Amino acid sequence: MSRWKDFHRVPAVGEWSRKQKRGYQRIRSLLWFWESHHFQVLWVTLSTADGGNADKLTYRHKQLRQRIERQLGFEGLEYYQVRTEEGHGVLHIFWAWRVPDGERPRRFWISQEWLSAQWEALHGAPIVWIKAYKAGHRSRNCLSRYVISQYVQDQSGYVNMCWSWKRSLGFPIGKMWEEMRNQWQTQNVYRRIRKQIEVPRIVFLKTWEDLLSGHPILVQQYHPSACLGQGSRLESAMKARHICVVQIKSLLGFTCCGQPATLYDRARKDWICTEHHRERLCEFCQCERAWARVQMRPHLYGAPCEVWLCASCAGIRER
Repeated sequence: MSRWKDFHRVPAVGEWSRKQKRGYQRIRSLLWFWESHHFQVLWVTLSTADGGNADKLTYRHKQLRQRIERQLGFEGLEYYQVRTEEGHGVLHIFWAWRVPDGERPRRFWISQEWLSAQWEALHGAPIVWIKAYKAGHRSRNCLSRYVISQYVQDQSGYVNMCWSWKRSLGFPIGKMWEEMRNQWQTQNVYRRIRKQIEVPRIVFLKTWEDLLSGHPILVQQYHPSACLGQGSRLESAMKARHICVVQIKSLLGFTCCGQPATLYDRARKDWICTEHHRERLCEFCQCERAWARVQMRPHLYGAPCEVWLCASCAGIRER
């Protein structure tokens, strides 16, 4: 076996592991998404009593969220949780809620007395902690770093983390982040080969924040955009049978159009969308834009054939 297959890089002292970096990106992205769409966020800690079953923390947390939605009227509650083995088992949670459209504005708050009584009835532990989150760039960065550095590490007994990505985002954060990062890195490789200026990392991060804010962006062949209450709005490109292959210039370089295709281009041997019908290529030289539709003489017992040719291939001198 090659010695490179057994190689495992050990993080330096003070350096975050890959697990911590992944957790920091997830929680910071969710906080940015909630702030961009005017969510109110609460920071909550739920404990486990002596002799309690810590394996049921996630299930009891689900039951608690259902009671909050049913009894307090905070329907559509979103969350991010980190489970650790501190004490007898602890959940560190962020709850986010947004006033539905058309309703009167009200504050998202849960009293500690009510929360303690409900958690004791569900899990047998009356010790809880709750605090309102103050939106802002500094709070988002500091709190994300604190949660990851304190809880998402081996010394604190980290178990797992999870969040409610289906309620608003509709697409997995990790998969979309990896696709965008791979596209950004690939474009920079091509730019280095061509001796061009690379796309800075800050541009990539701002593009990611634009996606979470609700602005549609181009990722590979899709146009995803976060849509509240409806999951992700993939503008029929995900469900389209064929995708337009015309290359357009985007923030990360030339990428595929990605719109649903409606016409087959015989020169490209692929499909194009309605907006790029005029970009059809000549079927003879396959490099110039087609300008004239020419009807070819049919063969014996054959049907007449129409082809798209450019001006030079069609023999047209003046337009």
